[in-house]
Amino acid sequence: MKTLVPIPSAVKAEAAAILKRVFGIDAPEAKCYYGSASPFTFYNATHYEVFNPKKPGSRHRSLIILHGKFRTRAKTLLYSRAEILAHELVHAYRVPYGETWFEEYLAWQTSSSRFHRYFGSCFRSPFTLLFFPLELLRLRRLRSADLKTLIKARVFR
Repeated sequence: MKTLVPIPSAVKAEAAAILKRVFGIDAPEAKCYYGSASPFTFYNATHYEVFNPKKPGSRHRSLIILHGKFRTRAKTLLYSRAEILAHELVHAYRVPYGETWFEEYLAWQTSSSRFHRYFGSCFRSPFTLLFFPLELLRLRRLRSADLKTLIKARVFR
């Protein structure tokens, strides 16, 4: 089993600065580690809620594991280490509230990419990513069909 390596406080400070800028909040308490650097590990980061099931009402704790590639690189092709950590800290911040409805939308607001801020919450699993282009094509076809119907009905004349 691979050993988890703690994330340095300087990296956590970068993510905390993003949370302060975007939401005006301090970073929540969370244990943060680097995980495996294997190219076959298909995540950038993951958040776990940890609690003691033997103690009802015990406080939930957050565990965040960043992909090991971020240990040596501050940025990959699409994501920066600080933004990914800030994204996961938003999930950790939400834990005491138990509210998940807008969680992904809020978490993606930490991204510097406009595309990720607007569309990041659409992809909650790799499965949805496969159908997104098909859905866009379907919507475009429907929109053009509606326009043709309106023109035939002489709405624009």
